[in-house]
Amino acid sequence: MLEHAAPLELKPDELIVGYTASSVFPGYVTTAEAQQAVRDAGGRALPDQRIRIRVDLPDVKNVETVASENARLEAERQRQILEDARSHPAVRNAQELLGARVTEVRLRKRG
Repeated sequence: MLEHAAPLELKPDELIVGYTASSVFPGYVTTAEAQQAVRDAGGRALPDQRIRIRVDLPDVKNVETVASENARLEAERQRQILEDARSHPAVRNAQELLGARVTEVRLRKRG
């Protein structure tokens, strides 16, 4: 859940994170147990910080979260893999010699 929170403010002793109103996560972090789980996760990463949670952020398209950054990086990785496959010499040769064309590139599953 913490990766879907937007970091709002980092003070010497406190990290304030928030969730946009349209996110599914505010509903999950309203219980004391869920808020404690978020605080515990944040505390492992930043042991000297107190974690405060806000669930009333306005809906903004450019709220950066760890999850959105990971999604952006994964999309860029996949784009680069596709470009590398299309420009590979063996693929280029097949296109020239056989009139082949790249219609699909399947990525190996991670793990």
